Amino acid sequence: MTQEQQLLYVKFLTRCAQDCERWADECSAYGELAKMGKSVRLSRECAELCRSAGDALTQGSKFVYEICRECIEICEACAVECDKSEAVSAQRCAEACRQCVEELQQLEGATV
Repeated sequence: MTQEQQLLYVKFLTRCAQDCERWADECSAYGELAKMGKSVRLSRECAELCRSAGDALTQGSKFVYEICRECIEICEACAVECDKSEAVSAQRCAEACRQCVEELQQLEGATV
């Protein structure tokens, strides 16, 4: 994998993490935890795993594929959950998750 490809994957992972955190923070700030608790927890978990996947890529971890597969799984679940809300930040989170999934699925055939 070239450094340019690596940076592109990290870019999508970072965007996903930021959008997921933004959605979770917005729910928390507006007192929506009781109503949106599952979405908030899942968004925070997704953000954490996306950051970890980015770290694994930049550090050349031998477990990068395993970590990215887990990231794909949680991003898919997070997108489904966020799609249940009409809030703009929830929709941004869902879109970032879907885009991250698309990019990481391409990583499967790459060589680290």
